Amino acid sequence: MGTQQIFMVIVSVLIVGLAIAVAISSTDNMAVTTNRSSVTGDLVGIYGRAMEYWLTPASHGGGGRESWSPDGAQELGPWLGYEGYQKDGDAHIFSTGNGSYHITIEDDNTLTVIGSGNEIGYDPSYASSGAGEHGQLEYRMVIDPHQSNYQIELLN
Repeated sequence: MGTQQIFMVIVSVLIVGLAIAVAISSTDNMAVTTNRSSVTGDLVGIYGRAMEYWLTPASHGGGGRESWSPDGAQELGPWLGYEGYQKDGDAHIFSTGNGSYHITIEDDNTLTVIGSGNEIGYDPSYASSGAGEHGQLEYRMVIDPHQSNYQIELLN
């Protein structure tokens, strides 16, 4: 085999290796982006069902437009459509295929949901916190039913 042929084999192997690395990176990035969007979508869905619970009269199994009771998250569980949930201190933990959601009652009128996605991905904002550049993103959503709105913010 001549020198030119060996050089072409080496260049071909490098090009194929680079193409495989780019394909794997693209797939990982797509999974992280999809998971972030899915967690945000779940939070918006939780908001809608939580407001449905809040606005439904107590005689029909809802919150009756009163304060969130200490067991409000437990009563809210069937409205959210998640069968299994756990209680961890003051938080009620629900899970979906996209992530886990910790629901706490901050005061009589505020429900806070922390959503953590399943994917670990690259995010430069982690570098400033000293945690490196890879991590699990967490979102916080605060529901105040008297304001009829919600706010979703990135925690990390």
